[in-house]
Amino acid sequence: MLYVGTFGNGLYKSIDNGVTWTTQANGLPDSSISDVVVDPDNLDSVLVASESGVFRSIDGGESWTETTSGLGISARTLVFDPSMAGRVYLGTRQKGAYRSLDGGQTWEVLNDGLGLFDVNHLGFSPSGGDLYAATNSG
Repeated sequence: MLYVGTFGNGLYKSIDNGVTWTTQANGLPDSSISDVVVDPDNLDSVLVASESGVFRSIDGGESWTETTSGLGISARTLVFDPSMAGRVYLGTRQKGAYRSLDGGQTWEVLNDGLGLFDVNHLGFSPSGGDLYAATNSG
């Protein structure tokens, strides 16, 4: 399974190693996708970061549900924690970082000492023990 998020043309999915692509827009409100991650423990569970927040699919991208409703965020980047099933980190525009312990269904703020600025990329060290954040300041 391959997914491609675009700025302006939404999300695409290929089930034949990129030979053909289909649009995956059922439930996604905007066309600007900044990140796509697949749960390594459940390949049907997919998270998308967009200007409107985080959206989750539990059916391989066929339908989507917003999981950040009420947080008022623009999502930038997502990463699954390789050392703990279901733990996901989220970087946002001007709202810092969040963490989910349930595969992206609910989120908690992680900004103690980080500040409320853009988190443009998140990644784990090769050993999987350290989380790194690329920000626009600091």
